[in-house]
Formats: sequence, structure tokens, C-alpha cells
Amino acid sequence: MATWNDYKNHVRESNPEIGRDIDEVEEIAKIVSAMIDQRHNLNFSQRDLAEMCGLPENYG
Repeated sequence: MATWNDYKNHVRESNPEIGRDIDEVEEIAKIVSAMIDQRHNLNFSQRDLAEMCGLPENYG
């Protein structure tokens, strides 16, 4: 397989359940990425955001 997309398509065809898992992980990654981008756009550090949410910086 030449690319990551080729592999994902192969997995989707071979095992639809795992294909759905890949899709879900990619959607979650898009959301997390958008949140990080917005945090950067607002010039908030992880520490700033954690304090605003009432969480320790290394929560989780």
C-alpha cells in the first residue's frame, strides 16, 4: 500500500468495524486540533486554559 489513505480504505473493506473506529478517531483528532488552534489564536497557554477550567494543567 502506497499511502495512509490506501491503508485506511483497505481496512474499511476488510473490517468495517475497525474502519469505523479509524473514522471516529480521525473526527476526534479534527476536534482536538481545532481546539488547539483556537487556544493558540487566543494566545492562551495550556496552563491558562487549565486555570480557566479549574483543572490541573496535566489533567488526564
